[in-house]
Amino acid sequence: MNPSPHNEVRPQSAVLVATLVVLNMIWWMIMIAAIGLGATHLSLCPVESNIPIYLIALGVTNLLALSLTYTQTTWGEGMVFTLCSTCTAILHLISFGLFFAGNRLLPGRYSFYGATRDSHEPAGGDV
Repeated sequence: MNPSPHNEVRPQSAVLVATLVVLNMIWWMIMIAAIGLGATHLSLCPVESNIPIYLIALGVTNLLALSLTYTQTTWGEGMVFTLCSTCTAILHLISFGLFFAGNRLLPGRYSFYGATRDSHEPAGGDV
């Protein structure tokens, strides 16, 4: 019996599986923390009022993408697999866009290549 190459199962080492599990758990914790920080500081951010909304949106899209990835690997093929793949791709594109949107939020107030001074700061920059 000659199995088809699409149905072959690759053996994975225990180190690889353990590393992937740990990295997934860390990513879940980071995204849950982003949602929590965004929710607790929703109207209290002194730098930019949109940063908490950005954190919530980034956390939710990444958690949904992770959940759909797990669902996608459960279903090998078929309509559910195609739907999960499409939704995962859309969520990754949204996360990619949110990454660049988040990079544009902070530099309006503070530039990493030189602080921008408001008119009420002293000329020496000491506050």
